[in-house]
Amino acid sequence: YKNENSWNLEANMLYIESPAGVGYSYFWGTDKDSFNDDTSAEDNFAALKQFYEKFPEYKKNDLFISGESYAGIYVPYLAYQIITHNADWINLKGIIVGNGVTNYTYDCEPAYVGMGFWHTLYGTDLHDKLKEYDCDMANLEEKPECAKLRRQFYDLVSKVNIYDVYRHCYYEDEQNRVGSAMINGELKTYKRGMTAMEYTPFLFKNKEAMNIVPPCVYGSGPTDFFNKQEVRDAFNVKTDQVWELCTDRIDYESGEKASYWIYPILKEGGYKILKYSG
Repeated sequence: YKNENSWNLEANMLYIESPAGVGYSYFWGTDKDSFNDDTSAEDNFAALKQFYEKFPEYKKNDLFISGESYAGIYVPYLAYQIITHNADWINLKGIIVGNGVTNYTYDCEPAYVGMGFWHTLYGTDLHDKLKEYDCDMANLEEKPECAKLRRQFYDLVSKVNIYDVYRHCYYEDEQNRVGSAMINGELKTYKRGMTAMEYTPFLFKNKEAMNIVPPCVYGSGPTDFFNKQEVRDAFNVKTDQVWELCTDRIDYESGEKASYWIYPILKEGGYKILKYSG
């Protein structure tokens, strides 16, 4: 339905599905490709450069780069590419990051443990023990006592939707998790929801965490919509690739320092920054 108050009454929105292989985006010449924080930023800068070359009329517009979750890496890294390339023809004004990965000392698992307590996902006994042993959930080489408490925490939240604790959760073996659609005359199947292991693999670098049943992600609405043939035709999608929340078509290596180091550079450069959570 039409939103009379949408931003695009006064703004243009460019979506980039990144890295290549995610969503509708694709690459040539190989069944699988590899990326990291730096290479994905370089590719995003190249895509933005191509966009302005094809549509130079947008060069005069203010540019704000936005994204959520792991785009807490993609967004500032792309801004940093623009700055370091002295791309004055890009009228960058600022960035917008929601629930973004920024600093692994505080983000992701450490934040989830804190949020989980204040949403009563676990009780005061476990909370007090975490405090007693001074468990640092960002520390991958943790004390044996903390490893045991970590397992207890994940047992308690194993059926919780990590992105909305009040909403439905899809599990690995749930029948309704798989959808189907006719795409370019061929019947294709796709996942309508993801486990957190599939959706946020960067949370599971720790081998201990890999053995824990992760929470799940509900995404039937967008996956059903983006796999409709009429939607694909409207977006001029030429591939037979299904649209899913995440993909195993690529290998991705996350950097150790996340993106917090870029923020002082953006601030010094006078760029506007909106960082929000929740």
